[in-house]
Amino acid sequence: MRGEDIDRVLDVNLRGAILLTQACVKNMIRRGAGSVVNISSVNGVRGHSGVSLYSATKATLDGMTRSLARELGPRNIRVNSVAPGYFESDMVRDLPEEATARIRRRTPLGRLARQSEIAEAVYFLAGPQGSFITGRVLVVDGGLTC
Repeated sequence: MRGEDIDRVLDVNLRGAILLTQACVKNMIRRGAGSVVNISSVNGVRGHSGVSLYSATKATLDGMTRSLARELGPRNIRVNSVAPGYFESDMVRDLPEEATARIRRRTPLGRLARQSEIAEAVYFLAGPQGSFITGRVLVVDGGLTC
């Protein structure tokens, strides 16, 4: 990767999450409660060939999630990550059919996730149902990483 490409990946996947978290947590501290849900990736949990920098940024985001959970827990702020596997999106639509068929075969549930299923995981962690969950990475991948 060229230097500017490395900078872009770091800026989008890490710097953006750090700055957004800083901005939001200030208000959560004032309110005395809150929930941060980072969007990670199964590539941060289990590496994949060809995406080493992307995987590294997502693994770092998961590490930040665990550390912030410890730092912010005493202030009644929970911090978690959702790590999606492959899901129906423009990115996957651009893959050759043989590639998506291979992903489906390797996924125990035999399909890609729907975007709504990823959103439901975020909603669960952010809402009252996840009120005693912090510092966790919730993998939503149909069993791909098991």
